[in-house]
Amino acid sequence: MPNWTKWLTSVQDKTTLALRRQAAFCSLTIRRAIPDSRPDPSQPRSELDLVGSRDIHLTNSDLSRHQNPVRLPRIDESAAEDSRRSSHRKLLPNLKELWLVDCPKLRALPGGLCPTNLKVLYKERTHSFVEIKNLDFLTDNLTLKHNHSLRRISNLPSLKHLQVDDCPSLEYVGDLAGLQHLHLSCPLSAECLPPWLSDLVEQQQSFRKLELQCSLPLLKRCLMGEVNWEIISQIPEVRIRAIDANEFIWYNKNPYMYDTNVGSA
Repeated sequence: MPNWTKWLTSVQDKTTLALRRQAAFCSLTIRRAIPDSRPDPSQPRSELDLVGSRDIHLTNSDLSRHQNPVRLPRIDESAAEDSRRSSHRKLLPNLKELWLVDCPKLRALPGGLCPTNLKVLYKERTHSFVEIKNLDFLTDNLTLKHNHSLRRISNLPSLKHLQVDDCPSLEYVGDLAGLQHLHLSCPLSAECLPPWLSDLVEQQQSFRKLELQCSLPLLKRCLMGEVNWEIISQIPEVRIRAIDANEFIWYNKNPYMYDTNVGSA
């Protein structure tokens, strides 16, 4: 039995029953173990919260009703591979939100996980992920923060909103037929826009809005007539702000509007 399936079927009976019914779950969080910050931890919540570093712990008090978390096996690359070999077991099909935070050894989503109603995927400091692809069920929002090994994002046809923050190795973003809104944060050291942005603008007919945070020198390269204006001018709505200053550029293609509080470099 794959590791991912083992812990779901080996936890307390009440929890397992709720998992099978899929009645309570709308959110799944995997992150480093931290104290429960709720004002009253005894109160129920509507999410399954998995926290962990080397191991994963179940702390969903509304289901397990235990003071101490249930220790679960490590979820890493081997667990994901085992699950892919046994993908007939579909887990959490009603899951709507999945949050992965501080899981540096997690390289892939477990194959048995089948959140066909997933709307939100959040990944922060999951440094072993190299590629995100083939999530045709993900609809609303994909947020990627501080993922230093991520190189490709592809084949997410239903995704509407993408946020990319500090993913320096990212080389390709494409096959996002439904993408409407991109929120991009570039590091202060960045001197130019990422090459994949130009390809994305040309390929995605549904792309409507870019929000960009960047250094002041890079912002100036996006001004009308500057080197990046050819890319910027193709996007229906653009909002650019400097991280280290108060300068901005606002641009609408139709009806036309262009406003900035900075002059050319």
